[in-house]
Amino acid sequence: MAKHIADAALESEHDSPAFVLLYYLTLELLSIQEIEKDIVRHELLRNHPQLYEAMHIFHFELLITTACVKLKTRNIKSFWLSVKAAKDFYARMSQETAFSNNLPDGLEPYYDSVCFWAFLYRGKDDTKTMTVESHVRKLRRTAIR
Repeated sequence: MAKHIADAALESEHDSPAFVLLYYLTLELLSIQEIEKDIVRHELLRNHPQLYEAMHIFHFELLITTACVKLKTRNIKSFWLSVKAAKDFYARMSQETAFSNNLPDGLEPYYDSVCFWAFLYRGKDDTKTMTVESHVRKLRRTAIR
């Protein structure tokens, strides 16, 4: 419910992006606190692997949304850090045995988009491995699904 409220605030013309960002950051902190608890991790991995995976996907969605809001507020340095956090979390999440599938189709284009924006703003560090053309091709592929 809190995420729905934050999403509505993001779409509202009356709430400032800074307020919305604070709301998402609070949700992100609460989410990671739950995910990182050993007792929660062991219980869910053992008895409820689908719920464990859903919690991680939810947290990943919060990371992506936070990055989007930081980009919207033009806080580029903080945006880069958020994209790095999302990439690191995705790498960790992908190594978990409970995370057996790729991202849900609806989330993948947003992840690709924030990575693309990070590439555009940072560019020089990533130009050896990725090009604008390769990013656009990937965005087209994921947006079609």
